[in-house]
Amino acid sequence: MGAFVGAVEVGAHAIETDDPTLKRCFGVDKKICDCDWNYLKTLKTVQEPQETMPRLRDLLKYLAKPGLEHIWVLLDIKLDDDPETLFKLLASTIADVTPSKPWNQRLVLGCWLQVMVGPFGNAMRKKIKKDNRSLFLWTVNEVEVMKWSIRKEVDGVITDDPKKYLEVCDTYEGAPIHFSAATWAKIILMNILSRVFLIVIYWRDFKLKVKKNKPIEA
Repeated sequence: MGAFVGAVEVGAHAIETDDPTLKRCFGVDKKICDCDWNYLKTLKTVQEPQETMPRLRDLLKYLAKPGLEHIWVLLDIKLDDDPETLFKLLASTIADVTPSKPWNQRLVLGCWLQVMVGPFGNAMRKKIKKDNRSLFLWTVNEVEVMKWSIRKEVDGVITDDPKKYLEVCDTYEGAPIHFSAATWAKIILMNILSRVFLIVIYWRDFKLKVKKNKPIEA
């Protein structure tokens, strides 16, 4: 919870929460969805000051306080989440906390997408803009990527260093952007992997459709 409060205190406009596993924050090699709350509430973060895990309800109660109406939340939905169960739990949790500003104006659901640089990303950004939709990028931690996000006029970014991002917003004046070799390698890799992922999904759906339409022989 301290990370959320700290982000608000340094001037972040929004908070993103995800982490499907306990490894990064709590040092436990388990998926959160495989654990019950009686176990999760006993864990403490690896880094000091050690804190327990907040629930979504705890975060919403904090954001419902007067003076924090301008802060909104991006809930990162993972591709392997069970949508029916997830959205039922989200709905009941959101309904339990009464805000001063309606949650439907402050909560955004998003699926992780890293491919925004390159030909596929360019086409997607144009499509998003044409459809008058919002575009949020994450995780944006490198200064050059922060500058690129500002230059491309995305609606917002998710970063582990909101203070640094706000500094870049105040100082960047449109100078040319130079990605590092490591960043370019990630961009190329993610563009390739995203195409492979789509091909696999299309092929799977095609096989399921063929199997469904296959006549049953007596």
